Order: sequence, then structure tokens, then C-alpha cells
Amino acid sequence: MGIALIGSLGTGVYRAAVTDHAPAAIPADAVASARDSLGGATATAHHLPGHAADLLDTAREALITALHVATGVSAALVLAPP
Repeated sequence: MGIALIGSLGTGVYRAAVTDHAPAAIPADAVASARDSLGGATATAHHLPGHAADLLDTAREALITALHVATGVSAALVLAPP
């Protein structure tokens, strides 16, 4: 159960980061696809001439942020006194 909660937290952080940091020039439907997963961002980027790198950079940074948060919460839970 704990792994599922940490995974859900990571997913929420990723989706929020993509939404908050996507450049305004990227269409809303492309941002919505990128919010689903890094694979979705990669697939969508191939159809965005001129903005592919921006979308991929946003998705990568969002993934790194999500992993940092999930790792930090996991570490805190492991180190917490019983």
C-alpha cells in the first residue's frame, strides 16, 4: 500500500509540474498528453514543430521533480522512528 501511495504522489507532482511549467506557446491538448506520462510527452513532441524541445524539457524536469519528491518521502518514512 505504501508503494502505491508514493507512486500516486509522484504522479501528482509530475502532472502538476508539467501543467505549471509548460510554455504558453504549446497547445493545451499537447500539454494534456504530456501530463499523462513521459512517453506521452515524447509522442506528442514529434508533432510539435518548433516546440518539441520545450515540451520534452518541461516533461523531463517534471519527472525529475517527481522522483525527488517521491524519494524524499520514501527516505523520510524509512528514517522515521517507529
